[in-house]
Amino acid sequence: MTAQLLDGKATTAAIRREPAERVAKSTAAGGRPPGLGTVLVGDDPGSRAHVGGKHRDCAQIGVASIRREPPADATQAEAVIDELNADLACTGCIVQDVGITRTDLGLVGDVHPDAASAAGWLAPMPGGVGPMTRAVLLANAVEAAERNANAV
Repeated sequence: MTAQLLDGKATTAAIRREPAERVAKSTAAGGRPPGLGTVLVGDDPGSRAHVGGKHRDCAQIGVASIRREPPADATQAEAVIDELNADLACTGCIVQDVGITRTDLGLVGDVHPDAASAAGWLAPMPGGVGPMTRAVLLANAVEAAERNANAV
């Protein structure tokens, strides 16, 4: 059995389409773009990549973003790479990799690639639930900004 990959990037594009159209319409009518602030706690490379993704997403749909950097004495979380493998994944299960670590080979998740041989569905890292989480966050930020603008 080979897992069917959950394509977070395609789902993300579909989720982001509507908020991007709403932001464009609002700003064309003279409204201020919604904003999103982030605070990066610690200096974990995976977390830095996730926060960086939020800012790229903001730029793509027209949301202003503000980023606070970690303090100089921040510590890095310990990475757990390839923790879940085919021996630990139950047959046909859904595996969502949410861990992310920057290595010499690039960004990798906590799930070993061979887990796909046992799982029924696999949300990989990178490209799985992270982009979808960011897309829903932006959709919610746009909705909150619209509600706030209508309350004034």
